[in-house]
Amino acid sequence: MANRPGLKDLIRAAEAGRFDVVLTESLDRLSRDLADSAALHKQLGYWGVRIVTLADGDVTKVLVAIKGLLGSIFLDDLAQKTKRGQVGRVKAGRIPGGRCYGYDVVQDGDRGLRKINEAEAAIVRRIFAEYAEGRSPLAIVEQLNRERIRAPRGGSWNASTLNGSRQRENGILSNSLYVGRLTYNRQHFIKDRANGRRQARRNERSRWMTAEIPELAIIDLETWVTCPGSSSCQECIPSMAAARAQAPALWIAQVRWLRCQLHHRDQRSRGLLGISEQADL
Repeated sequence: MANRPGLKDLIRAAEAGRFDVVLTESLDRLSRDLADSAALHKQLGYWGVRIVTLADGDVTKVLVAIKGLLGSIFLDDLAQKTKRGQVGRVKAGRIPGGRCYGYDVVQDGDRGLRKINEAEAAIVRRIFAEYAEGRSPLAIVEQLNRERIRAPRGGSWNASTLNGSRQRENGILSNSLYVGRLTYNRQHFIKDRANGRRQARRNERSRWMTAEIPELAIIDLETWVTCPGSSSCQECIPSMAAARAQAPALWIAQVRWLRCQLHHRDQRSRGLLGISEQADL
């Protein structure tokens, strides 16, 4: 309830004694969360305020328990249906999420279609080229800001826009869509009950889904390989047995292996690998 200002206003007014009844169509209009519904009912009761619904009349503890449970089940079921719909979009080569920098949403036709935004794609190519030449993300974004180039969300560029999360691989430098490969289900969200905000949690790599969309490639594979991105060394090592069983994934395994070798080469050149680690390569 922390991110619902209207409900907060209602609670403050109830505490001030401005009314003694909350009239609503149904209990789920106040909350579909079982714990939130129970807490709200208890707190309003402490202030002498009743909850009355058009569907069920006076709301009792039993009704809070039943309706709250049904509301929670409804939310879980809705989330599962939404996920199934998104998985279907991915399998069809469509993008279920929002707009990604470098692309425009195609308004006509099938949902989830994208097309390359040439102006933004030029910036993406520039970022990868400069990063491959050895410029740091901070130096790249500082130059973009000096040239007053708009960031993906407007305003100024930050190094985190390029780096993103190394675990979830969601920065520009780790976005595989730029080589025509959509990666889906890298993370899920859990609501923090203290502030009502959603917190991202990384999914296991085995749960990730990929789809090849070559028409959306902005950079070539060689450029992608020379930018090690965020894959850890353990995750870069390919499973050739899996690659043989799933031929379309062969090039992905090769790319990860090459990126791992480049990463180790860079580490060795800076003296960051131990002798035993170098011997294993």
